[in-house]
Amino acid sequence: MDISQDTKFSQAVGQIFRNGYIPLIGWTCGFLILAYYLPQIMIITYVWGKNCIASGLVSQFPMKPDDLMNLVYLLITSGVYSIAKK
Repeated sequence: MDISQDTKFSQAVGQIFRNGYIPLIGWTCGFLILAYYLPQIMIITYVWGKNCIASGLVSQFPMKPDDLMNLVYLLITSGVYSIAKK
């Protein structure tokens, strides 16, 4: 491999890294958000629904509204960022 091929290869690898790390961070954050919120919401909804059916009364949803609003704010912020980036 001569020097020009080596330079082309290193530039190609550098370009892949520069273009690839932002989507990697986005996908990683999205997966971690999903892994954090999805089990919580599924378990809370199951337990809440089971208790509502057993008691015959609809009680307040046990998850704090602040937690749900944090999720909404996070999703809106990431959407606005991706729109502004384009």
